[in-house]
Amino acid sequence: MSLSDLASIGTLVSSAAVLVSLVYLSMQVRMTEKNQRALINQGVIDRTLDMVRWNAEPHVSDLVTRVFSGDEAFTAEEINRLRLVMRVRLSNFQDAYVQRRLKLVDAITRTSNSAPHAGSDEEVSPRASAMPSRKSFRCSGRPLTRRSTGTDERFA
Repeated sequence: MSLSDLASIGTLVSSAAVLVSLVYLSMQVRMTEKNQRALINQGVIDRTLDMVRWNAEPHVSDLVTRVFSGDEAFTAEEINRLRLVMRVRLSNFQDAYVQRRLKLVDAITRTSNSAPHAGSDEEVSPRASAMPSRKSFRCSGRPLTRRSTGTDERFA
């Protein structure tokens, strides 16, 4: 074997090593992307569950029930709490919108966390289900109806 034959074999081996490292790098990038998406999806679910738990607390639930029933008599402290509730919900909605727009949340998470709002026929974005519909913040005194069942079933 001549020296040029050994150089050719060395070039072939180094080319194969580069190819193997590129394949490995590709697999690592793909795995990292899957892990990032899993973390984002887990964050979506965690925040949704935290919002549900927070909305179930008596001091929040009572205020929201009063808003839904059309009550307009609130103390300054209650108005401040409602303002903070809205701030949390709007921040949550904004993040859900951005993540949906950037397609960072997979279809399964989006589907499982989206549900029609009570009193409307429209489907909402993934985590925006924690946001009440626009009708929820009208103080018209008119009770909400459940239109999705096709009946005029009243609830408040």
